[in-house]
Amino acid sequence: MERILALAALALASLLNFNTHRADIEVGQDLMAEEIESLGGDLIQSTFEQIAALPFDAVAQPASANDLTGPTQFGGAASWDAATDLDDLDGATVTRRLQGASGGGLDYTLAAEVAYVEKSGGTWREVPRRTYFKRLTLTTTGPDSFAATLTSVYTAEGQ
Repeated sequence: MERILALAALALASLLNFNTHRADIEVGQDLMAEEIESLGGDLIQSTFEQIAALPFDAVAQPASANDLTGPTQFGGAASWDAATDLDDLDGATVTRRLQGASGGGLDYTLAAEVAYVEKSGGTWREVPRRTYFKRLTLTTTGPDSFAATLTSVYTAEGQ
């Protein structure tokens, strides 16, 4: 009988120990997920700040919308950092490595799409012609299935 009680006590202690370790692992996973999300959010914010510094178009002071870069000429930047104006980013992707609090690096991929848009019924819709408005859609993916898509509409200066 004593052996059965000893085995039951050992089994109970092992079960409690297992539950404690499982809880520790879950807390660690939650902290990692929060760090991944935080770093991804910081990356998106800093990327939008970088993009906001770019000129709207290669033509600084267009006399009309027809003076702006044609939609078929969007993209073409040799690299993300080589973009000289907003529409150069169309179709561009880049992978950024961010340092986490644990010291390890986490890779995030940014992909940009740029299109001319106009407002119709309270929403911005893509149009195949030049306008004074461009919409940038930035999609970010990262570790642990992190994904975020943000959109912003930019306007030509003075319009």
